[in-house]
Amino acid sequence: MRFSRLEHHAYEATARKSAAILRRQKRERDALPLFADLVASEQLPVDVEHEQRRQRWESYHLQERARRVRDWRRARSELRNFPSPERERLTWYWNHHRWFPAVPSYLLSALHMYREGRLNLDAPGMTQPRAPRPVSETANA
Repeated sequence: MRFSRLEHHAYEATARKSAAILRRQKRERDALPLFADLVASEQLPVDVEHEQRRQRWESYHLQERARRVRDWRRARSELRNFPSPERERLTWYWNHHRWFPAVPSYLLSALHMYREGRLNLDAPGMTQPRAPRPVSETANA
């Protein structure tokens, strides 16, 4: 079954991100000039901000990976519930239609569309490669 791996990119504290944090903090202080000292005392240092962002980033990736695993398991379970001939046709459709991103939400969507009657695997070219058109037909087109 075709699938794409979830790539993991570590959070990287860059000069641009640091500058953005400093601009945001200045904007917050400037928004309340009478309380600028109070606002400044509640703002975190840039390195602490980066560490919090890194932790949120890692937490998000763990949650996203767990969600994708759950969705893949659900999709494969739903696919197994179809009778063998339908399951084979649906699997062929999924593996050979490369314009779909190989993510579980698209497979779940295709299965849902099939169950609802909005995906017709009997349409020409849906479950078998189309035969190339003869040269004589393409020349006249």
